[in-house]
Amino acid sequence: LFADNFGLTRADRGWDASYDLSGNGEIDFSDFFIFGNQFGRDGQAKILAMARDLIGLPLKALLQPNYPNPFNTHTTIPYVVLEPGRVALDIYDISGQLVRSFIFHRQRQGSHQVVWDGTDERGQRISSGAYFTRLRVADQDEFGKMLFLK
Repeated sequence: LFADNFGLTRADRGWDASYDLSGNGEIDFSDFFIFGNQFGRDGQAKILAMARDLIGLPLKALLQPNYPNPFNTHTTIPYVVLEPGRVALDIYDISGQLVRSFIFHRQRQGSHQVVWDGTDERGQRISSGAYFTRLRVADQDEFGKMLFLK
């Protein structure tokens, strides 16, 4: 049933909010991992294998689009970790300068998120403009972009 609803959004015909476990308005991988986290380790392995076959679960970490985007007070940056380990989420400005870094020394497999308030490492508000995210998990990098408007 989950695979049949995968990819639908609130705007789609046939939308069923009961599958939107993350509440972000889309039935996506974050919902799948919330579902999968309810099972033991063996159950999670079986669910992951099925997800790879049925809905195209990526074999590496997945950085999902932030929401809202554009934003002006805060934004949520969701991501998926497929193997437990060290995770870093970095935010860069348009010139490539590191603005903010979130480092998690060890995270479990599954769906996670960072809520960013639009401040740099010193707690200062950033300027309006485009920013880039970089998710680092083991030797994998995933990139995204977002827009901050004051």
